[in-house]
Amino acid sequence: MPHGFDIIEADGVTELVLGRVPGNRVDLATLDALAQAIADLAQSDARAVLLRAKGPDFSQGADLTDPDLAALTRQDGGRELARRGQALIDAWADLPMPTVACVRGWAVGAGACLVMTADFRFATPAARIRFPEVDRGMYLSWGMLPRLVALVGPAQARWLALGGDALTADMLPGVFRLTGDPEHAAKEFALQLAQTPPLALRRIKQTLNAAAAVAQGVAAGDAEAFAATVESDDFAEAISAFFERRAPRFKGE
Repeated sequence: MPHGFDIIEADGVTELVLGRVPGNRVDLATLDALAQAIADLAQSDARAVLLRAKGPDFSQGADLTDPDLAALTRQDGGRELARRGQALIDAWADLPMPTVACVRGWAVGAGACLVMTADFRFATPAARIRFPEVDRGMYLSWGMLPRLVALVGPAQARWLALGGDALTADMLPGVFRLTGDPEHAAKEFALQLAQTPPLALRRIKQTLNAAAAVAQGVAAGDAEAFAATVESDDFAEAISAFFERRAPRFKGE
């Protein structure tokens, strides 16, 4: 079992099941293990990939208690972390086979990036998506800003990225297929995809990704933008306030 998740293969569908319950927070080891699993999937014969999670929440985001993740964030203004995260998301988006995400509860930060970059999403109406980076004095990197604009539109992207709002899945009906039992619905759809002619699926996805790639050029400066915020006093204050369980006091420095 890779760190932080299980891999299940059956009937042409490969399932990645997050399993760091409670919360399924993403530490650095999980991030690297996911990157390797996605690289392996790109070379596999899988017909479809299903991403889901154990427990009540899909993922509560980055594990701020992970010393390795904290060290990489401090290293060179977090540039390597930003590049590594963007490589993960790009590889996930560029998998040749279709990907399906299944969401209950919270999908936050890194978890929300994975969900919103999947080809298809199933969720309960009350499932919540949130990018908390702005509240922590951080730039939302990993190439997500142009992806959000393309997926949910400029107005909703602003609520998510600038407002730091948690949007429920029923507020995004064109993005999520809503159901009371997303695990069953997502698995059935993944199996359906696995029975679809794979060459046609892969060629169609390749062209769709090529059409969307034009806007991704905007994310070329993500590592530098991320570093500019991680090296700020506001970011240090946000992290201190998080661990001290108090309201942060930001100065814009």
